[in-house]
Amino acid sequence: MPNMNGEQVASIIKKDDLLKDTALIAMVDINVAIEKEQLFNDLVTKPPRHGHLYRALCKALNIKTSTEKLTDEQKANSQLMSDLISDALILLVEDNLINQKVAISILEGLGYRLDVASNGLEAVHALEKKAYDLVLMDIQMPEMDGFEATNVIRNQSSRVINHDIPIIAMTAHAMSGYKDICIKAGMNDYVNKPIQPDKLTKVINQYLLSEAASFQQASDNSIENPKQIMIADSNVFHQKIMIALLKEHECRVDVFEDSQSVLKGLETGQYYLIIVNSYLKDIEGLELIKKIRTQQQNHNVPIIAFNEMRDNNSDLYGINAFISQTICPKELLATLNHLGML
Repeated sequence: MPNMNGEQVASIIKKDDLLKDTALIAMVDINVAIEKEQLFNDLVTKPPRHGHLYRALCKALNIKTSTEKLTDEQKANSQLMSDLISDALILLVEDNLINQKVAISILEGLGYRLDVASNGLEAVHALEKKAYDLVLMDIQMPEMDGFEATNVIRNQSSRVINHDIPIIAMTAHAMSGYKDICIKAGMNDYVNKPIQPDKLTKVINQYLLSEAASFQQASDNSIENPKQIMIADSNVFHQKIMIALLKEHECRVDVFEDSQSVLKGLETGQYYLIIVNSYLKDIEGLELIKKIRTQQQNHNVPIIAFNEMRDNNSDLYGINAFISQTICPKELLATLNHLGML
């Protein structure tokens, strides 16, 4: 900031008897170091993610969050959903300025990133230039309405980048059967105006998760000699994230949720790598790994486990690498590269 930076302001506040107990959160660029971190209750990197800022505020104000009552798996799921939301890019197509402002306020408040188009024609042009994750489409607009725009988007000969992008209709029409009209027009779903944040979030997240797992449904026939990877994990969120990532890197993925299926699958001897979660439906991860290593054909198959399984004896189990429970794509890819899988 001009004249006085954030650390200087914080130093003055902490020296003032009336202000010294004020909670301070530093907003910092990711590549800028803070020399006096002790002045602040927490640090948040810019641009701030909705979930990160929320947790920092709760910590600074000593407010207990609902996540503190969750299990480790539920916390991991919550983090995965938060990351999906903050990484997604939404195109809002709405001609009414008031409705635009309302929708922007709701969506940005929930942590989504978005661009705005004022009619269907602008939306088509935007989709030709940038890869979005989802479209929120008004129906009645000048130049080109929502139905016409959807028709262009779905047309394989048009220049949009993703013809299969999820399109959610937004309309004040409440008559029976209108949702079916939108679906027949090529849209994926429908929400009523005025927008209700909880219902909108539910619909958006449903399609973001579906998109994250879309590679699972892609054909493997176009991949020459794909590497076969096994995921031993009963956590659906983990499955979807890892499947999407591994499919993108031309791996074939099988998922098993219990020990019997894992051991039976390994009898084929076709797996290049096994990723094992801490808990499956019927067994703990470390116990499963012990059983895997007792099978002669699996002595040398690389195994990646989650960090919470790491202890002083983890080397004895034959675990080759560990990854975070919240699954960071960059970390997983780096681990796979280190093991020579990619």
